[in-house]
Amino acid sequence: MSNSMSKLQNSLSSQSSSYLLISLDRLVTGEQPRTFFDDERIVSLANSILSAGKVLQNLVVSHYKDDLYLLATGERRLRACRYLVDKGHLQFSQVPCVISSFDDDKQRFLVQVIENSARDNLHPFDLCEQAVKYRDLIDCDRGWKKRFCEKTGFKQNRLSDILALESFDSDFKEAVLVSGISSAVYIKKLYLLEPKDFVISLLLEKHSFSQIVADVSALTKSISSNTLADDAVSKVKLGSVDKEKLDLFYKFLREHGVDVGDDLCSFIDDFKV
Repeated sequence: MSNSMSKLQNSLSSQSSSYLLISLDRLVTGEQPRTFFDDERIVSLANSILSAGKVLQNLVVSHYKDDLYLLATGERRLRACRYLVDKGHLQFSQVPCVISSFDDDKQRFLVQVIENSARDNLHPFDLCEQAVKYRDLIDCDRGWKKRFCEKTGFKQNRLSDILALESFDSDFKEAVLVSGISSAVYIKKLYLLEPKDFVISLLLEKHSFSQIVADVSALTKSISSNTLADDAVSKVKLGSVDKEKLDLFYKFLREHGVDVGDDLCSFIDDFKV
């Protein structure tokens, strides 16, 4: 746990806060910095909670309206408990919460960012969104990246990789989330590959990073080969290739990995003396 996270927990514990068991149906998540949740990890967390017999870390909430509470931190635990209740483990229909108060939405957001950034399993897109929102909402002055890292315990060199994801288009982001690929370095490399529609289709089919790179490479080679083959036909038609050189030209195509189709083979054969 980072120093920032420890300070956050101490700060929350030192407040004149009350601890309550609150029903799941009285908890409202609202807008959260985290948007991607791995279902397998939620199930794994649920099984850990079931084995322990209780939620070991309190959720942090604040008063919302009527008898509802707004969640600040702990959405993974909340989802895990909802999963357990759906499976018939009704003892988890209430979760332990520390009720805290925040001066404004900015302070509440900062608490969320500090907790989420301290977790290794946060998706790069969520980290990027959190950093960008921090910049836009809280601190847009020069040097904000350093201050963000100081508050969250995040490494500044990794932040640069994360922020590069900000400009990626939504279709690509959605496909990456479906694929399960969660390395910022891999995501950046995949975004540079063309054709983009083909990459997205492979992501949606949940191909691995290495599979996608190999498939794109094969497609690129195929496109290059077809282009070379088309160029060969044009040259023969224009008479820029002598009939006597057709055999050598044919060999040249083969050496460059061109899968010469039947039409081109027949075309060349027709011109042979």
